[in-house]
Amino acid sequence: MNAEDALRWVEEVLFQKGKQLSDLERIVFLGSWDGKDYDEIHQDCGFRCSLDHLKRNVGYQLWKRLTKVLGQKVLKNTLQGRVMQARQQWQNSQGGTRAGDAEPDSATLSSSPDHASAYRSEQPNALPANQPDERMLPEPDVDWGDAPLARPFYGCTHTLNLLGNKIRVNLCRLISLYGISGIGKTALTLQLARQVKDQFEFVIWRSLHHAPPLADLLADLNRHFSKQQASSSDLSQFMHYMVNHRCLVILDGLEAVLGAGVHDSSYQEGYEDYDELLRQVGITSHESCLIVIGRENPKAISEMGDNPQAAYYTSLSGLGVTEAKELFTARGCGGSDREWRELIRRYWGHPLVLNAIATDVRDMFQGNTDGFLQQVSPIIPETLWPRLDQQLERLSQTEQRVVHCLQATGDPVSIAALQTALKPQMSEAELMPVLRSLMRRALIEANTPGYTLQRLVMEYLQKFQRKNE
Repeated sequence: MNAEDALRWVEEVLFQKGKQLSDLERIVFLGSWDGKDYDEIHQDCGFRCSLDHLKRNVGYQLWKRLTKVLGQKVLKNTLQGRVMQARQQWQNSQGGTRAGDAEPDSATLSSSPDHASAYRSEQPNALPANQPDERMLPEPDVDWGDAPLARPFYGCTHTLNLLGNKIRVNLCRLISLYGISGIGKTALTLQLARQVKDQFEFVIWRSLHHAPPLADLLADLNRHFSKQQASSSDLSQFMHYMVNHRCLVILDGLEAVLGAGVHDSSYQEGYEDYDELLRQVGITSHESCLIVIGRENPKAISEMGDNPQAAYYTSLSGLGVTEAKELFTARGCGGSDREWRELIRRYWGHPLVLNAIATDVRDMFQGNTDGFLQQVSPIIPETLWPRLDQQLERLSQTEQRVVHCLQATGDPVSIAALQTALKPQMSEAELMPVLRSLMRRALIEANTPGYTLQRLVMEYLQKFQRKNE
């Protein structure tokens, strides 16, 4: 069995368990099988990550994953023997059939006398002196703080995989997830953090919804990093931990410290030092990651977007047809692809709205989605009204003028046409910063014909105006 055959067999086994290897894990597997050390494997992967990350994280996760699926302790220097032994045992248990044709019996594999003695020989004091211990990375120190309870997660698979790649492979230092209220930013980040937490020494989640001064936040974080030994509110101390340890820090609700009534992405008075926090995390070389979640993308992060290792930001969009079907089916609602597409069209793929609609379909229409669509006109659940109000109330007067102009126009509008439609007219130099701000707030969308309001905002403003006429 050569390296490619072994990798193909292992991936077939993983696939049957709903798992797969990353590109970097495949490179480590092939290189280790051929007897290469990590320096050589690091060259094979084109220096896509640091050597330390390759050893401490990619390699560690690979051996951990293979140990679990093969039922035998797998390390870099025992890879060939473990895979060949597991494959032979598996074939024997299947009566000579290919090992990938059935689920593995890890209990049978791990109960063999050879496995027990092999595990004893792999204890730290039995490792060759020149062989690194791939178990060197301990379980992460996790503090979920006031993170929400995990709930069923639907959609955003592509975004989730992309962000995981940004963290694991690109070692991106600063990530911003923003979007309109209820679009699923917090749920996605919670899912992401649970998937990548084993890559880090520390995982800390903190809410900014009550607008803590940065000094208080830093004191809290530094206290956790130091195991309650220090509570310095110094940014340099926080950066010391970010540089010397792999830390994942999530800050939820960044809009609470941003200024309202302005379109220059400035901060509330007394919170300007948050901007320096973001900049220091982005420009300093380290392998930690700070994720900020909010309804608005901070200007400091968008300005660092040219360096993919420094910062990455993305605005979340709604669910697709497949995810909507999963959500409604989980609540006992039936339907067809045509009906799922209609739900997405009517409700903009918005998870919070679709969740409320699914409850109505189940409780009021006995799970009959078609009956709901025929009898009920598009609605925005009342639970979303105050959230949208809060987001719109944060706009500057100039932003409000542009938003109402786009709402009145309806169709995508070019910059020139928008200038003309605004009363009084605005110069391009005046209009562009306003459009950038509305983009950072995820309230408008840009395409080839021009700019338009986000569909949910458009519908809400139309209903709100009718309600108050």
